[in-house]
Amino acid sequence: MSRPSPCPWCGEPVEPEDDVHVTAQTLDGSPVLMHAECVVRLRIGSVGHMLRRCSCYGGNMSDPPGLSRRDAARQARALYLVNRSLGCVYTLD
Repeated sequence: MSRPSPCPWCGEPVEPEDDVHVTAQTLDGSPVLMHAECVVRLRIGSVGHMLRRCSCYGGNMSDPPGLSRRDAARQARALYLVNRSLGCVYTLD
């Protein structure tokens, strides 16, 4: 059995039980797999960005401190889903 490939965003292995997204193909045609939360994090930005406290808005907040990149992606996705359910402006379009 082959070793799981690392997610390009967080570097953690993409395991068979993970919610994954195929983002591209390598030159040899192999799929590039990413965790679904990491794909969302790349599209919507950090928790700080969604709260408008990042450098884009004059602040300095990014991902919550002390979290792995994947855990920060999970937090960003959770905040996005809450905002979306409340009708906030964040979209993946």
